Amino acid sequence: MLKVEGEHCYPRFFLLIVHQDGSEQTANAVLRYPSAQLFVQRVAARMGSFALTDEEAPFVAEMCRKLDGLPLAIELAAGQAAALGIENTVARLGLGWKC
Repeated sequence: MLKVEGEHCYPRFFLLIVHQDGSEQTANAVLRYPSAQLFVQRVAARMGSFALTDEEAPFVAEMCRKLDGLPLAIELAAGQAAALGIENTVARLGLGWKC
């Protein structure tokens, strides 16, 4: 903790629990996982507001799973998603999403 303005501290485990592949992938189901919650919070912080849709949920679930629930990786991906959109971010990260 640096105690600087704008710093956000998250009292969570180093690896956040990630969405399991093959399970339900609606927005409500995906948002049960801390990694997806962090992703949505960080996108919203950059965009002013953001609500995960059922159409975007599978992309977020796959992204968080492929990033192994690492908070720093999720933070960086959220920055890209805020600028490029979720689907473009998944494609640019080369996460092998199959539409």
